[in-house]
Amino acid sequence: MSQPLPVDIAFEQLLAEFDQLLKRRSGGVVDKKALLADAARRFEIEQQLIVLLSPKPRGPAEKRGNVRVPCELPGVVSLGPEQHPATVRDLSCGGVKVDTALLVPGVDATVQLELAPVDGLAQPLPMLQGRVAWLKPGSIGIAFVPQPGVELRMLRLVLHLLRTARPTAR
Repeated sequence: MSQPLPVDIAFEQLLAEFDQLLKRRSGGVVDKKALLADAARRFEIEQQLIVLLSPKPRGPAEKRGNVRVPCELPGVVSLGPEQHPATVRDLSCGGVKVDTALLVPGVDATVQLELAPVDGLAQPLPMLQGRVAWLKPGSIGIAFVPQPGVELRMLRLVLHLLRTARPTAR
């Protein structure tokens, strides 16, 4: 029976395989079987990364389905015409934790988030649309609204942050 890989090696291997899947996906794979197999494997890798990156065990109550990456990215959050500086603290393809002084009327308010360009990424992200999922003094959680063409760019940003963050093993 083989021994499980150390967390840091498993993490690096998962990132490398995830990167290959994304490259293949953006390369215009037309074989539907291969596309479905890649999507299934990408989901498995994301779930394994969630476990590796989680500070505590996840149970059935966990609602998040995406890999979340701790970060510190500058941006601007907007509610209608009102804009405030923001710092993204926790990012995934599906949502984000933002520190901001923006006063939000309540959960489900529609907001926009514009991130400053990220070093190492060829394309800047467009304005991200979302709804407020939770509120705390000085912070809001934003669940992104699906936008055509944004998913792949968000995946690349999360993958880039995963590569550069290098979380340590627990």
